[in-house]
Amino acid sequence: MVNSCSANAKLAGMIQSNSLNIDALRANLAQGGLNLCKSFSITEIADSVPEFEFPGSCTHLILIGCTGPDLWSAMPADYFDRPHPVDEYSIDCVRESVGSLLDEDKWLILFPSADSRVAPQVPLQKLGSLAGWHHPSPLGIGINDKHGLWFAYRSVVLVDAEVIESDAELDQIGIASEWPCLNCETTACLSHCPAEALTLGSDPNLDACVSHRLADDSSCASTCLARLACPVGSGFRYSDRQTAYFYNRSLVSVMRWVNKEN
Repeated sequence: MVNSCSANAKLAGMIQSNSLNIDALRANLAQGGLNLCKSFSITEIADSVPEFEFPGSCTHLILIGCTGPDLWSAMPADYFDRPHPVDEYSIDCVRESVGSLLDEDKWLILFPSADSRVAPQVPLQKLGSLAGWHHPSPLGIGINDKHGLWFAYRSVVLVDAEVIESDAELDQIGIASEWPCLNCETTACLSHCPAEALTLGSDPNLDACVSHRLADDSSCASTCLARLACPVGSGFRYSDRQTAYFYNRSLVSVMRWVNKEN
């Protein structure tokens, strides 16, 4: 089955070259549900995230993410038969989208990696902060003043080529978002957490969160009531099915972690 990214990349009719047009890349990725894309020069990364080590030569890093239900809606159903559906779909989508624009030897998908044993640690949250997408939240995940808690990092690509970006796009994406928690009047996430695991300005109490999620008839086994209560970016909220999918998978990881600890 040809996935939607492959079809859209072919429809774009782009010719491979030694330079990457970011506007064209954004258009390709967005058709597959990857609707966040930010380019950094390696100099920017070296100055802001000095601990990040790059394998091989490169001139730019591309951070790719998604907001709301777009990726979920675009992902073909047969991906759910794979071990890591979202990662595998993201890799395929990025490969098709970048590959239609740039010669194969000029780019490398750094995250997700097919082999986590040899992959460098990618500081996604630091890159997201540098992009203006990510601010800390009481839930321990990033929050954005437009998309709220409903966005995710899906890929990081290294590029060893010239990157072409329009001045208009640079003006729009260069503006960092405000931190919505700073002026929050309701703190609904705190009051709706049944485990009382959240505190403004502190990391979540993971022991309390895990204990509640693993309890019999837990209200947070397949969702997060605190996350649902946050009013920021509510228009980008995941569907119940999408939310349950991710939280059910995380619950399996939590169970494995607890069993290993015990």
